[in-house]
Amino acid sequence: MAARRRPGGPRDYIGGVPEQGHVPRGGGYSSKVRQLGDFTTQRGSRYQHYKDGTTVRHRSGKDHPDKSEGKQPRSGKTIFMDKKDVHKTSGWFQNKDVDVSFVPIGKNKAQIILNKQYGPKKEGSVVETVSFSTLPKIKTHPVEIYSSKSPLGDSGKGIHFGSEIVKISKKGGGSIERNPYNYQPRAI
Repeated sequence: MAARRRPGGPRDYIGGVPEQGHVPRGGGYSSKVRQLGDFTTQRGSRYQHYKDGTTVRHRSGKDHPDKSEGKQPRSGKTIFMDKKDVHKTSGWFQNKDVDVSFVPIGKNKAQIILNKQYGPKKEGSVVETVSFSTLPKIKTHPVEIYSSKSPLGDSGKGIHFGSEIVKISKKGGGSIERNPYNYQPRAI
């Protein structure tokens, strides 16, 4: 997933992670893309997961200060991270005093890179390296990417960090649920 550049221009598109303006919202996606299944998060939001790596979230108001609910725009790309890497990433993306980008660097790895100099850290400095998956797993968090940049003054509106996945349902039946008590049923 190497960065693609316009000749002589700035980074225009990062393979696999959309830039602002490159994400079709609304009807811009093909309806022929196969849905792989659904998953549900701890706060009750249900996501439809598609083969092209996108998701559509049906927001639940459960455990949110804002109780609004409903269908959200389809993501440009959705990846899945463990709690530790979500905290590393969200801390940079939701800081309106820092200008950063989220850049994939290889199979299931990405970096948070500064877009401007901050004190001793120069523009282009890597401030975090994180791991991700392209498939949902129980106890991971969905990260819906609409823009891989969080410019100065932005509080991370281009990325939605979802709560922990507690249930996965595959298209055509079957599901996996988190067992918080690690209870193992036994025959009597």
